[in-house]
Amino acid sequence: ADIIRVVSKSLAKEVKKLGISSKKIVYAPQRVDIYQFNPNIDKNLARQLTCLGRKDRVVVFVGSLVPVKGIQYLIQSLPHVIKEIPNVKLLIIGDGPCKDELMHLVERAGISKFVLFQGRVPHSKIPLFLASSEMLVLPSVSEGMPRVILEAMACGCPVITSNVFSMPEVAGNAAILVNPHRIEEIAEAMHAILSDENLRRKLKRKGLRRVKRFSWKRCAREHLKIYKMV
Repeated sequence: ADIIRVVSKSLAKEVKKLGISSKKIVYAPQRVDIYQFNPNIDKNLARQLTCLGRKDRVVVFVGSLVPVKGIQYLIQSLPHVIKEIPNVKLLIIGDGPCKDELMHLVERAGISKFVLFQGRVPHSKIPLFLASSEMLVLPSVSEGMPRVILEAMACGCPVITSNVFSMPEVAGNAAILVNPHRIEEIAEAMHAILSDENLRRKLKRKGLRRVKRFSWKRCAREHLKIYKMV
């Protein structure tokens, strides 16, 4: 290939390890549709459309149910949060080969009534679920560029994500970064957001600023550079 497009700088480093010349690697991040994903979605209406209770403190996960997404660590951290905030609910959007194993993990932890496996939903409905939630938690151990982080930020939804691979690059200082393998750390971050309204507002503000870096216009400019190079 003359040009190899990568969606994150951390992914570019991995490609270089394969012996690919840096001259062939072009960084062009994914974009987020800030018209579809926006902070003006009515939360109460979104709760009605997604059948979530008004009093529920909803934590959402969006992604494939595979080990690399770290959903098992999120589930294991939930009991620590439930002790302090009993009306918390974990909404899991997505499907994958680990679904049965994760459902068993939930059952063994005795938290079945606090976890909802929503399954796959159309991408057009993701903004409603993000608007309905207090936060997105994505404790992945490896990612190329998780666009859902930006989509959550665009909806004004605070984000907790991992401090490894491309997640810090995408989230910047607009999210709480945690070690995905440390259950207590994930739980503490969730508790902080759920119990501190000022923190939620701060993360919302920072997220909305951060997502502007990944607009359609900016990404179009990056892709135009690629076409001129070919």
